[in-house]
Amino acid sequence: MSEDANDHDQKGNKSHKATWSGRSKPKKTLSKSEKARRAKNREKGYPAEVALKTPGPKRKFYLNDRHVDKQAVLDAARSSGDNSSIAKAELTISRSIIPAERFLEEPDLLGRAFVPYRYQSPWRRTENFAKKFDQVFREYEDRYFGKSIPAPSREALSLWPDSDIIALWRARRHADSLGMPYNFYIRTAFDYRFKTGYRRCPKPGQLWHGKKIIEHIAKEFETQGGNSALREYDPAVLDPMFLVENYRGDPIQRAAHDDLRLKAKMFPDFFKLSMMLKSSRIITEGAARQQFGDEAVDRVQDYTPHRMRELSVPPTEAQRPKPGCFGMHEPTATDCPTCPVRVECQVFQAQVDAIILAEYGSIDPVKAATTNAATLRKQRQRERERLDRKVAGSEGAGHAVEVESEMSSNEDRRPKP
Repeated sequence: MSEDANDHDQKGNKSHKATWSGRSKPKKTLSKSEKARRAKNREKGYPAEVALKTPGPKRKFYLNDRHVDKQAVLDAARSSGDNSSIAKAELTISRSIIPAERFLEEPDLLGRAFVPYRYQSPWRRTENFAKKFDQVFREYEDRYFGKSIPAPSREALSLWPDSDIIALWRARRHADSLGMPYNFYIRTAFDYRFKTGYRRCPKPGQLWHGKKIIEHIAKEFETQGGNSALREYDPAVLDPMFLVENYRGDPIQRAAHDDLRLKAKMFPDFFKLSMMLKSSRIITEGAARQQFGDEAVDRVQDYTPHRMRELSVPPTEAQRPKPGCFGMHEPTATDCPTCPVRVECQVFQAQVDAIILAEYGSIDPVKAATTNAATLRKQRQRERERLDRKVAGSEGAGHAVEVESEMSSNEDRRPKP
């Protein structure tokens, strides 16, 4: 047997040295982030195994798996159809990602949001906004840049990276504050960014940043938003609570009738009383007379629509949805003190607070996580400073010894008197 083969066998035996249990000890493999952190520590002379230097920003993942468990609970609640369970699951998952102060604005924001969205929670609205954004993004990438995105669309909002969820949440809030459909808002924002020099499709955070883009979108909606608004009032996609057979006179339903009157004035080519009263059946005759007047209603009484929507089965009391801000009671909000479900809302809010507190130890888990991360960063910084002082002290002591020895040698070379 040659020496090379012998050396190879010895190395092989050494790498698979048997432990006391008779089994070979597996070699520990380090992740890429762990290797990067250790490399950064070695550059500064810190202990390699101590978390003193972070490896830097990681590549943004496509599917976020941090909220899989909460998403499973939400999916089960939606499958059951229980409104209370759905609201609880949506609030739990949203409050684990979005800072608590953002929820204080939601009750007032609901009163300005596009009316067909007002039975949806902020999480549901943001999820719909994200789906529209993903659709428009893929469409524009293909149309203007010839790029096809092979990855499938994210069905759930929780699958987006947390930073994108927060950006989408804020963009959705701007669309709600303007009271317009999400599809119109996103497409108009894309077109504006391209006109102002963008050479790529905007990201979620670029849909609202800046005063000029908000003003541009608002002006465009006043003249061009009729068709987009009418699509959201289509009975095929409209929440059943806006249909005439389900009218109970709650604040959101009355707001819808006010909005239909305003839309009929803004977009007379799209919102016609005959369509709303006869074919789509999204406004009652009493509400139509109150909003449009007896003369206008009498004029369309003889109108026979080509197709009339069939009446659906009214939902039960338990099936009726609550306002989208349910569980986010804010005493200073405009509508909260007079809301008919304010007592239920406060009780429900307390229940969600208890769930969040039990799981995270704080009713504001995002703020708690931020504070904890800042504390850990400061601890690592102080440890690095301590090690730097230690290294500097040892180098200073060595330098002092060298100077002293050099001085003594110089004294030896001086001529004696």
